[in-house]
Amino acid sequence: MISPTMKQAVSRTALAVNLWRARESSRSAASRLFEDGLAPVFLDRRFRWALHLSRLPLVGALVPWSLIWVHSYFAQIPPLRPFLLSGFVRGCVSALGLLQIGMGAIDFLAYCRALKSS
Repeated sequence: MISPTMKQAVSRTALAVNLWRARESSRSAASRLFEDGLAPVFLDRRFRWALHLSRLPLVGALVPWSLIWVHSYFAQIPPLRPFLLSGFVRGCVSALGLLQIGMGAIDFLAYCRALKSS
């Protein structure tokens, strides 16, 4: 059962969200992001998080061709070994990693353009 304090917290949260939505909907679409004082801080955090996560696609692109892949736990399972060590599977995993790197580069360019235009 929900306690009365929990109901008040949910109500306060809903009220804050509704007030925020009303405030944002009254502004033009172009000015919603960069007139907000917290937007640069949020974008900076988002950008740093994206840089932090950019290591994952790099690992995904390189690991299938390394000894880490060959000696992994799943590659030691006899039915999976031929499948995981095939060039097709390695190429697919690497392609996904390269695709993620490309998408990250596109996002980075869009971020830079947004910062220049603001």
